[in-house]
Amino acid sequence: MKQFFSEKAKRRFSIAAITVAAIFCVVIAIKLLYGNGAFLPGWVTWEGKRIDVSGTGTFVLEKGRLSFIPEGDPDAADNGMDAVRLTDNGLKISDLLIYDVDGDGDDEMVLLLWKRGKFGNSKPFWMENDDKWSQHIFIYDINPDSDIIIRQKWCTSEIGRDVFRWRILDRDENIRLKKDPKINTLLIEDRKGEVTLWAWESFGLKNYDACVSFACFGDNIIHQNILDYGLYKKGGDFSFLYRDFKKDIAEADVAVLNLESPLIDDPKLYGGYPSFGSPVEVGRAISDAGFDVINCANNHILDKGPYGIKTTCDFFDSKDITVTGIIRNNGDKGTKPYEIIIKNGIRFALYNYTYGTNHQMVKFLPDSDPDELPYRICDLSQISEDELRASLAEGRKGADIVIVFAHWGDEYSTEISDEQRRYASIFNECGVDAVVGSHPHVCQDVEILKRDDGHETLVYYSLGNFRASQDGEDTSRGAEALFTFGYTFDGISLTDHSVREIESCPVIELQ
Repeated sequence: MKQFFSEKAKRRFSIAAITVAAIFCVVIAIKLLYGNGAFLPGWVTWEGKRIDVSGTGTFVLEKGRLSFIPEGDPDAADNGMDAVRLTDNGLKISDLLIYDVDGDGDDEMVLLLWKRGKFGNSKPFWMENDDKWSQHIFIYDINPDSDIIIRQKWCTSEIGRDVFRWRILDRDENIRLKKDPKINTLLIEDRKGEVTLWAWESFGLKNYDACVSFACFGDNIIHQNILDYGLYKKGGDFSFLYRDFKKDIAEADVAVLNLESPLIDDPKLYGGYPSFGSPVEVGRAISDAGFDVINCANNHILDKGPYGIKTTCDFFDSKDITVTGIIRNNGDKGTKPYEIIIKNGIRFALYNYTYGTNHQMVKFLPDSDPDELPYRICDLSQISEDELRASLAEGRKGADIVIVFAHWGDEYSTEISDEQRRYASIFNECGVDAVVGSHPHVCQDVEILKRDDGHETLVYYSLGNFRASQDGEDTSRGAEALFTFGYTFDGISLTDHSVREIESCPVIELQ
């Protein structure tokens, strides 16, 4: 019996020993595999490339490993790496670019790679363990006249996003970013499809904005009670109108409103409905709030005739705020029916059209030659469909993105009119990227129209009132259109859009 237990104990001991040894071997194997990058994410692609650098040699990237063949010595691939200092032999290189990074006229080698540790040799003192695989960008100088042809120039710590692919912007794209044309810009796309732009500045790559965000508001109408409150209760200070929106305005790259009350500087002509005229102090409050674009093509813009238009344009020009919807025949602004703005290297053509106006310019200037009028309103009722299409095509040629602000539709109706749908279809066919509507004083639907070739147009049919004082629940609610255009890997397009409900009637106490 004792011998039986002894044999049984031996078998247990042997099994335990074998199990421990197996676990030990598995742990060692896992560590070795981990150390060699075997457990890197499955989405990582390993590019295969062969790039010749004149006067230097050929760099070959294959299965995460870089080799170098000196020029004139095709058999020296392995030995050639003696002239390459990659800092760490354990680097796993997923892609390679060679271009002039810093604009000095000489090419650099740029590697997208994985390495163990978020940092280099000088990790922060509080980091006890920095051994995990992470993604980085390393840049190396190429010096064919040195024994060491490749020396490290700059590197990132962990990038902080999962880089899926990258490319160098072409010359035109780079110039639009207002960068030195000699310094190329690198576009990086992560796995979520989000894009960042990187360009050399001083010493290293700097991350730049790759998108432009818009915050658009509806009808800004200074009704009589708002006018009286600002003049007599606030001493001419109308900042109360926009105080609640300053954060949204500041966070947007471009903030836009529809000005339905032209500015004037003659107190005798101040007025609310039906013939609006607002003090220039309203314009000052709009400027101080941070608005960038003022749409003026609407049915009330001629309520005070050319005087109101001139006062409005002169004021906002003095504040460097873009005015749309008015064609000025003064030689400075030209006669084009759109304005070009450039933000973060993206060119926008901004159009602003109205369905018509309550007055005609000829009423105020009856003896003037129509071709010599100082101002023309971008009025859809005064142009043909062919003229509209030609105008949109002109703006399309000079811009990355075309946006139309349309004053249209039926007042107080939440239903989209046939006329709105007809023009929205024309805008989509002409390649417009976004349409923002006003005039109904109530909110209407948002939709995306799709052309046969796939081009999409985001349409906010009506944002309702922004600042106004009208009876009715629907008119006391407005909307804020929020959308973003940005760089994608294949070009510039809409990257995000939403709508936010707002209270459109400012709180005023006249008693």
